[in-house]
Amino acid sequence: MDIYNVEAAEILAHETLNLPIGEAAPIYEKLLATFPTAAKYWKQYVESYIVTNDEETAKQIFSRCLLTCPHINLWRCYINFIKKVNSKRGSEGLEETKKAFDFMLNYVGNDVASGPVWMEYIAFLKSMPVMTPQEESHRMTTIRKVYQKAILVPTSHVEQLWKDYDNFENSVSRTLVSRFSVWITNHYEKSSQHITPSIQLAKRPVFSPLVV
Repeated sequence: MDIYNVEAAEILAHETLNLPIGEAAPIYEKLLATFPTAAKYWKQYVESYIVTNDEETAKQIFSRCLLTCPHINLWRCYINFIKKVNSKRGSEGLEETKKAFDFMLNYVGNDVASGPVWMEYIAFLKSMPVMTPQEESHRMTTIRKVYQKAILVPTSHVEQLWKDYDNFENSVSRTLVSRFSVWITNHYEKSSQHITPSIQLAKRPVFSPLVV
């Protein structure tokens, strides 16, 4: 097989899905040696270990590919893995998950497809338990900052994020709504100018299947 033949590589990767991980791993390694930035293959590879609960190997694979493959689907696979690993670790696990969201959004937060990730992070922050008024105030400030970052990214979810942010500010304090109204209006007008062109650009045909 011509190792640079994309169609042949796709067929091989699909066939590998049905193999035990012991047999599949060498094939993935060969595929990724040829296509080192193929997020689709990295995702398929790491998921093979996640389903077998081999967390350490999954972490090693993520450490090899995340920074060189800033593709939203691969990073969403990572955050789902982190949430699963930390689901029973209480407050320490929640903090680790929060750090993972921040880490992810630092790299792919400006992606036109990142809207659902921003919304997922905000929902996660809202669900975090608080014990004191100080903790609640800190959480509200954190959520506000995340909203204000998210609504500046031209994604197909930006309109919903703007509505959610407006509802959030109204639920917190009418005084703060007035305080942020100028900021909100100015930034909304600026970001809305870039929404449609960015989304249209993102919808252009992708000729290589390797980033899917």
